[in-house]
Amino acid sequence: MKTKLYIFVLLLPLFVSAQERLHTGIFAEGFASLRIAYTQDVEEDENGDAYEDDYLQTTNIQHPYLVLGGKEKEFEISFDELTTEQRQLSYRLVHLNADYTMSDLQEQEYTWGVNRQSIDDYEMSRTTQQPYIHYRFTFPNDALEPTISGNYCLQVFEDTDPEYTLMQIAFYVVDPHVKTKAVVRSRTDIELSGRYQQVDIEVETKKLKLTDPQQITVIVQQNNRWDNAVMMQKPSFIQTGKLQYINERLLIFEGGNEYRHFDLSSEYMKGWHVERIDFDHTYYHAFLETDKTRADEPYLSEQDGNGIFRIHRERAIDSDTDADYMFVYFFLEAEKQWLDGSVYVAGDGWYNRFSEQNRMKYDDKHHCYYLSSYLKQGAYEYQYLFVPAFSEDYSTQKCEGSHWQTENEYTVYVYYRPLGGRYDQL
Repeated sequence: MKTKLYIFVLLLPLFVSAQERLHTGIFAEGFASLRIAYTQDVEEDENGDAYEDDYLQTTNIQHPYLVLGGKEKEFEISFDELTTEQRQLSYRLVHLNADYTMSDLQEQEYTWGVNRQSIDDYEMSRTTQQPYIHYRFTFPNDALEPTISGNYCLQVFEDTDPEYTLMQIAFYVVDPHVKTKAVVRSRTDIELSGRYQQVDIEVETKKLKLTDPQQITVIVQQNNRWDNAVMMQKPSFIQTGKLQYINERLLIFEGGNEYRHFDLSSEYMKGWHVERIDFDHTYYHAFLETDKTRADEPYLSEQDGNGIFRIHRERAIDSDTDADYMFVYFFLEAEKQWLDGSVYVAGDGWYNRFSEQNRMKYDDKHHCYYLSSYLKQGAYEYQYLFVPAFSEDYSTQKCEGSHWQTENEYTVYVYYRPLGGRYDQL
């Protein structure tokens, strides 16, 4: 079992509903392909010719973060509006509590600059069946930047209606003051080398003025998902300058399975896992190969990016403006409908949110679940999650199976709020 561990530091109150938090997402119709990536410095190849890394620029970042006071990184945020009519859009910076609710700080307490910036960089799509306007902006910049650590989001709005948020992009500002160690193992209180993975964490707090261990809160996230993220406020063991979260039942995660993937980089040739692509003189329609449930299948190791997506069109000068949109059809075999819950297609391409846009329907005639999703050309990773009725416990086991060997990515956030503090430090 191989796992990737990302460790940040911060502090938080209790979680609210996953759908109410200010995580990344689009809330207005007509917008699509919201993406955050690091801007790239121009490098030289082996012949001394300048180039930029297109892969990094077109692949969405799962854990976008900045180091407080650091100048080495900046983001490029981009998105499309599926129209030919450009409008005046702006963005603002919002500071959040660790549970992704809005903090009580005033703007001047966490920003430098003017906290309303227009988005002036936009371009029409080229040679696409679906016309769209591609918007982009970089952050931080000379006009606006954050001044304290914590959770943040950038909210995009129309100048004529600033109270209505069209979309938002979450990111983190880190001010590292503690050392954190984490271990993922297959031995759990539920099973030994079965369907689950146990995460153990140790936080070194020597540099903090810690009078109560509950000033520290730890959040653990698996594969950029927030539906199964876990918050810990009470450590298992307390030592001088050290907090340990060991053998905690809350930190047992489903191992799940490696993500499925498909490639829509070409509208002329079938990419990976694509059965056929049709064109009706207006839109492209990409039919994926029918998927089967993997609940009873043995684990098969396969390289994946744990749900990432990348915008890309073959032979394009610039995929941001040259890639087209396609109706993508997903099919999951099921002999009969599962009446005790619902099935969703999940991954970064849907911002790891759950709504009618990625909820599958059942076809009695063909004995399968199906979904149509309007996506920009590129490569996408996805999985099927089942959620029981009247529940928010999304699970891989019914559709994907669950294995202790799965190569998952865990991110550990450590939050600190000093006595009398008004915000959660990361």
